[in-house]
Amino acid sequence: MIRNLTVAVIIPALDEERTIGEVVAAIDRGVVDRVIVADNGSADGTVRRAREAGAEVVFAARKGYGSACLAGIAAARDVDVLVFLDGDGSDDPAEIALLVETLAERDADLVLGSRTLRPDARRTLTAAQRVGNALACGLLRAFWGARCTDLGPFRAVRREALEPLGMSDPDMGWTIEMQVKAARLGLRVVEVPVSRSDRRAGRSKISGSLVGSFRAGRRILETIVGAKLREIAQPNRALQGAAAAGGQPRAKARGSEGETHSGSASTLIILTRYPVPGRVKTRLIPALGAERAAALHGELARLTLAAAREARASAGCAVEVHHDGGDVAAMAAWLGDDVAFEPQVDGDLGRRLRYAAESALARRPGRVVLVGSDCPQLEARHLVDAFAALATSGVVLGPARDGGYYLIGLSRSAPELFDGIPWGTDRVLARTLEVIRSTGCSVLLLDPLADIDEPDDLRILPDALAGYRS
Repeated sequence: MIRNLTVAVIIPALDEERTIGEVVAAIDRGVVDRVIVADNGSADGTVRRAREAGAEVVFAARKGYGSACLAGIAAARDVDVLVFLDGDGSDDPAEIALLVETLAERDADLVLGSRTLRPDARRTLTAAQRVGNALACGLLRAFWGARCTDLGPFRAVRREALEPLGMSDPDMGWTIEMQVKAARLGLRVVEVPVSRSDRRAGRSKISGSLVGSFRAGRRILETIVGAKLREIAQPNRALQGAAAAGGQPRAKARGSEGETHSGSASTLIILTRYPVPGRVKTRLIPALGAERAAALHGELARLTLAAAREARASAGCAVEVHHDGGDVAAMAAWLGDDVAFEPQVDGDLGRRLRYAAESALARRPGRVVLVGSDCPQLEARHLVDAFAALATSGVVLGPARDGGYYLIGLSRSAPELFDGIPWGTDRVLARTLEVIRSTGCSVLLLDPLADIDEPDDLRILPDALAGYRS
């Protein structure tokens, strides 16, 4: 702890067995209260080494640097400052104190560790990294007046400044997304010089190859230019709350993205069933048997909740699980005790959806997003995007490839959307859209995804669930 600030270090890690133990052990526990390794699907001994060194380990719902960061944020809800540090040994843990001290002394919201401010930058950074930094930082300054020299991953941010940003990029666009949104929101951003540690083992997964460098550079440019184009197209949604207040940090102003990620008025509801063999995923029983079908249902629900926890860390929404079967103790034993549980009402799917939405809006007027628990392609970004879209759209739908929908979001009560719908058919989405259009309400469609309902759907299961494909 520094200056009464509780600090958590989040270390995204993928196959870092050679370095992760040394990195964790080098962190000063007099400065840092929690060390969280966010494993990104390692196939080696990364998890074991991290735990042996004294770190907490959490698991990302999907592969991707940003997904690992979101998983770490979700696990560190009780701290004031989050420090992001790479697990390959390229960042020096001894400099964590420098970042946090600077955050406190200069009353900053975000402190970036800059590798280019050191005299040996030309030796420690590749030519592609230097060119990419110069171009990206030039665009940030031209578009929003932000002054920075590097896009490095080593950084410290106050939790109260991070939450309004609504971080959602699941992959290598994570760091630039944070800097773009911080610039648009007018947060106080400071850079300090940091070194490149000699602990690094092997090549960078991004800058260590031409393909990785190209993909990263393209993603960086897409993020910056895309944000500017959206700002031009929808100027009323620009992140201007803090800047209009004189550039003050701790942005709690509600407007555009700051508002879209307001936790006090946003509820995410997952509808699921307690996994009793023979009562869940019955259409998969011919292919898997009752026991394996129930086990798969349980794994899909856990994947959905992992995405929900990441979205909660980013969007600040309340998470509720509405369940059919099981009591609160059984549900908590299955899915954890960090979410609220509510029993579903009797009736068809329409009645259950309507009751869940209406009850949530009555308790927490604002925005509500409802999802099922059988869509393995669902990611935190889909949930964050749904809440963001409800700032300007009355309804958000996530189309399912079978003609239904995997997500529905509402910004107000709309019971008419759940009446007279042919549930269980391929006309659910089409009929729902007809009802929406008849009311004159605006609607936004998210990416189409696939549910797991029939044996043929098993082929789309992620690698982590490959054992259920046959």
